[in-house]
Amino acid sequence: MQVQRGEIAVELDLLAHNLPVLMNVVEQSALVFGMQGKDALALTLAAEEVFNYLCARTDVKEGMRTVCKNGIYYVQIDFIFPCSNLDLRAFNLAADLDLEDDSQLEEMGLLIAARSVDRLFISDEPGRSMILTLYKEKRYPAIEAQAPRTVEERTRFSIKPPDNEDLKSFCRLAVATLGDTGGLPPFMTYPGKFVDMIRSGEYEAALAFDERQAVAGGIVWRARARKTVELYGPYLLAKAEGMPEALIEHCLEQTGRSEAVGIINRSGAADLGKQYFEELGTVVNYQTDGLAQKATAYYRQLCEDPGQRIWAPMDLLPYLQSEYQRLFLPRDIRVVSNMGEHSNRHSVFSAELGSKQAILRPLLSGEDAAANLTRHLQLLSREKVLNIFFEMDLGIAWHAGMIPALLEQGFKPCLILPYAGQGDLLLMQFRAGDAQ
Repeated sequence: MQVQRGEIAVELDLLAHNLPVLMNVVEQSALVFGMQGKDALALTLAAEEVFNYLCARTDVKEGMRTVCKNGIYYVQIDFIFPCSNLDLRAFNLAADLDLEDDSQLEEMGLLIAARSVDRLFISDEPGRSMILTLYKEKRYPAIEAQAPRTVEERTRFSIKPPDNEDLKSFCRLAVATLGDTGGLPPFMTYPGKFVDMIRSGEYEAALAFDERQAVAGGIVWRARARKTVELYGPYLLAKAEGMPEALIEHCLEQTGRSEAVGIINRSGAADLGKQYFEELGTVVNYQTDGLAQKATAYYRQLCEDPGQRIWAPMDLLPYLQSEYQRLFLPRDIRVVSNMGEHSNRHSVFSAELGSKQAILRPLLSGEDAAANLTRHLQLLSREKVLNIFFEMDLGIAWHAGMIPALLEQGFKPCLILPYAGQGDLLLMQFRAGDAQ
């Protein structure tokens, strides 16, 4: 076993008698990292099912490494093993397993594991070990219902790094002032979680304070990828001349020291769009009352774009060429097409579910990708999810290879996020009510 700050690793052969050791390491790591007992047990159960499945389905038993990582507001478990081409279809939200088929009973463990964690990720690059990652977030109390708050005029303000209590006050005031239509990210309804997200270093924030040192506004940002920063805000809790501009300028000053090529803003930039950002694209958020709200994403380039290679099918070339020309982004678009090659494994999608939307992402390619997509759409339609998105990385050729199936099902491209993955991310949208 190896223990470092924020990380505990153990190497075990994939043999059934090693299971108690693995379960003990995962559970104790989760508890040490501050996870509550119930959630630590759920994560341990997921790790148990994954280990059992790997023991039963892998030929190479040696060289499996498990790494438990403290993400402050979540715990992450990495399984690293020298095997690929596993059947991982049970990780799909819409997995369709026949419980009377004994050959599929082992896959039930993966179904349990997927539903015991919040997110999962699979890395399976040719010639390298497969990495299966489980994420479980800690639980935090939500903000209690508050009376709406009015915005007051302020004559002076100052911007400075906040402490924990300032961050929690910012969340409470933002929810009371801006409500559901203020473009607040969901994590801001959990002040303790927001504090831990800042503590983790994955997110940063700056707050504006009025002359009485009360929180008057704020802005939040994070590195979406090595070359892209995602911005939330600015969120104004009081009126003060120059405050939104000052918050954005502060963020630009901080991010200008990084490797980021640009900043993406999908919330809070409408009033400053023309001054600081250019429009990336628009998604439509359908409501249960039949109405639809448009949400515009913005982009600001921080330095000269060096250009990159991306992949796309012929059907999407007109859209991409038009958008890249409009945004002045240099791209070498390579056409991807199926030329008879086959895959023996099943496709896997991750599903990020919110109160009003679902975002699907490809984890593994497979011959059944189109059928798997259909199953997901049917399931989400039955659940009355009105806003369904599919997010893929145009820097990965097999991701782009799924676009024809998406177009056939009625998805349409709506948003390009420059450098937000290995390459640019493409967001495609589907109206769930059209699924049968």
